[in-house]
Order: sequence, then structure tokens, then C-alpha cells
Amino acid sequence: MGGYGNPWMVMPPVARDIADSRMADMRARALVSRARHERYRLYLCSRYGVRLRALSMISGRIDMRADAEVPTSIQCEVASDAGLMDVDWASARIQAAMEIMLEDGSWGEWPLGVFLPSTPSYRTTATGTTLSIEGYDQTVILREDRVLSPVVIERGERYADAILGQINQAGIYTVLMDDLDAVLPADVTYDMGTSRLEIVNSLLTAVNYQAVFANGAGALICRREYLPYERQVDHLYMDDHLSVLAPELGTDMDAFDVPNVIQAVVSRAEGEPLTAQWINDDPASKLSVANRGRRVVRIDQLADALDEAALTAYVRMEGYKTLAIVGSVSFATAPMPDHGVGDMVFLRIFADKDDGPGASGRYLETGYSMELSPGASMTHTAEKVVIL
Repeated sequence: MGGYGNPWMVMPPVARDIADSRMADMRARALVSRARHERYRLYLCSRYGVRLRALSMISGRIDMRADAEVPTSIQCEVASDAGLMDVDWASARIQAAMEIMLEDGSWGEWPLGVFLPSTPSYRTTATGTTLSIEGYDQTVILREDRVLSPVVIERGERYADAILGQINQAGIYTVLMDDLDAVLPADVTYDMGTSRLEIVNSLLTAVNYQAVFANGAGALICRREYLPYERQVDHLYMDDHLSVLAPELGTDMDAFDVPNVIQAVVSRAEGEPLTAQWINDDPASKLSVANRGRRVVRIDQLADALDEAALTAYVRMEGYKTLAIVGSVSFATAPMPDHGVGDMVFLRIFADKDDGPGASGRYLETGYSMELSPGASMTHTAEKVVIL
């Protein structure tokens, strides 16, 4: 090749497909290897995601909490030098990556997130100066950007256009969205001071989509909501395949204030409010109205819904979530990339010889914590999902 050009460009398509397949296989095998060699990298990036320089990381941790408004965060300490003193941290980004050595001796890279750092705190000791940095994924941009006057999204506008418009106005242009052709059935108004995150999530809820979140590459994700037992499995962990350590199983969730009646209401400028109701009347459910002997009511006031069917689907989804989650589990794995917000995990952990607990089935991941250090573990929390 003479060192010029992109060698992939001169490969026949079949050869390129074979090479891509082999690389994918090597990456997959490297992830589940019990004797893998790994390392972690932090990069200082521009606001557009261009890597400016590598940071010398002393320690780091990434946390995800699926129920948080901004789900993913990073805490890290890096060694300082003269070049970092002049960084404009207000516009900078921190990118985290995991690297694993592949069979051919090269290093494969997996992105772990792009974060907006808060102003770092400096600490000077006899051994040098370090910076402690805390950062949040890019949905924080939507949370902090509030509209300066009332926003009216008009009847007939496509939901996808309205959602992307709000995200773009916050300066974010990398968005992955499931196909969405629905249009607003009526005008929707958001008051001055409403965050763009609230607007985006309100519009997503109206069409039964999940709340927006950021993936490891920093892109914002807008995807359809599915009932827990309809979701595809994102990760498979089996104790004869990948080491899964220290399971601690909960027997039942705290059911004291779990609702058995959910009502959703959408006020309309013209006409009667749109309402839908779900009631847990399943005789097999311990939380049903009859078996409990009382109603535990939750009322959700929504800004918008596509139509009555969409609102009915919403309360059905929320109600089935209360039925499908029957217990919790915490477990640990080797650090694993590609975990998103609210992923579906299939676990098979055999009970130990001392009659310790085991786990098998589908679990909805509610959080994780990953130490950015070779040989460290990644801890997960998840809720058991049953098929109704």
C-alpha cells in the first residue's frame, strides 16, 4: 500500500466483510476472556468531540442510575501539568474508553461515555498536582437549557421534528431515534423556564418512547418503550461463561406504595381532558385491589398524548411494570462496555454449595458502577422480570 490512503478502500467487498467479521469475533472473544489484558483511557475533547489530548488518569469511576434525570456520571482524578491550567473547562468534554488486547496483539477500543466536566478542583502535594473532576453525560445539556419564552408546538407537526428541534436548539446534533412518523393531534404549550429535557421527555412519553439517554459514544438515544418481558436481551451473563461474582438476591421488592390503580390525564385547550386508567384486578397478583383490600392510586398528569390509544398504552405499560418486577439482585462482573440505560440482562448464577442464592432469568438493569482500573469489577443492580 506504500503507506498511502485507506487500505479498506482497495479491498474487494467480500474480503472486507470477512475482515470485519474476524475483527468482530476477536473483539467478542476478548471481552469474555478470563485472562484478558485491559487498560483505560481518558481524553480531553473539544465541545465537538475532537480529541485534544490524553489525560493521565490516577483513578476513575463511571456510575449509571436508570431512574436519574441525567443517568450517567464520571468521577476521576488526573495528574495535572502546565497544559491543563489553561483549559476552558466550561466548553470541554471528557471521553472515557476501555481498551482490551486482541488475539493479534492489537488493542480494541470500546467507548464508555462522553461527559461534561464540572470545574475541577486542584490538589497539590509533595508528589505533584492532581485534578479531581466530576462530569455528567450529555443529557445534562438539555436539563440546563431552559426556554426563555413559552414554546408552542403546533398541531400537525411531526413528533420526531419537534423532538429533534429541541435537541438541536441545545446544540446537540448526534441523535439516534427509532422511526417515528406520528404527528401532534393538538397544540402543546410549555411555559417559560421549562427545561428542554422536560420538553423532549414529555414528547417521547406521548408516543410511548423511553426518556432520552446518552450512549457510550455520546450520541443521544430515543427509542420505543416496550413491556419488560417484550424487551430483547442486551447482555447474557452465565457463571460458566463469564465470572459473575457475589450475587445478593432480594426476595421481594418493597411493595408498600406500589400502585394498583394508575390514571393518566392530558388536558386539552379545547374539549374534555383525555384520560385513561389501569386497574390491577388480577386475582393472582398480591398487589391487586381485591387481594390488598384497598386502592393505591397514582395519577400522572401528562402534557401530551398522541391519542386515546397511546394514553391507554401508556397506563398499561406503567401498570405492567408494577406486575412484572418481582425482586432485585446485585451482582458483579468484569468491567463490561456497551451497557446502556435500562438494559435487559439474562442471568444464570447457580446456587453455591453452601445453599447460597442463585439467579436465573431476565433482569432489567437499574444501575451499575464501573471502576476504571485493570482487574477491577463492575457492580450491577437489576430487577427480576417475569412473563405475565
